[in-house]
Amino acid sequence: MKIIKTLGKIALGFVAVLVALFGLGYVLTIGEHAVPETVAQDPSLPQITINDYTYHAETFGDPVNPVVITLHGGPGADYRSILSLLALSDEYFVVFFEQRGMGLSPRVAPEEITMETAIADLDSIVDYFGQGEKVNLVGHSWGAMLASAYLGEHPEKVDHIVLAEPGFLNSEFAAEFMEMTQLKM
Repeated sequence: MKIIKTLGKIALGFVAVLVALFGLGYVLTIGEHAVPETVAQDPSLPQITINDYTYHAETFGDPVNPVVITLHGGPGADYRSILSLLALSDEYFVVFFEQRGMGLSPRVAPEEITMETAIADLDSIVDYFGQGEKVNLVGHSWGAMLASAYLGEHPEKVDHIVLAEPGFLNSEFAAEFMEMTQLKM
């Protein structure tokens, strides 16, 4: 019985030390994991304003080279996951931008985030950087779905398109998938 009490005290002491360490770690890191500021709060972040909306955006490469516009996944994500596309900047002018309300672009009301606004925003980015020339689009996941939808509406503005791991490309396929997996939409 004495051994059980001793083990119980050791376990209780161990738990107390863990709680104390967790509490100390929490106190020491307060504020370090805050939500990052968007371009609206931090004007030093790379950005571009088109049609009265400011996007978190960066470009790499020579602007005289063909344009590649990258489209990140999500929705709700940012372009950090596709930064490996920087390797294209030797031969292309590569544009990274975070879509409306996403990443470090300014927050907007949920009703402003629609496929229509995403296509319109992409069209303004294409017009701005393409300067009348066709552009190349590289989209990942949600970005691939957006690139596909954009191509459907503006094929005359796109030279090449790369779709990496797209989700549903049309509503029929989405419904078929939901039925096959017995998920509800």
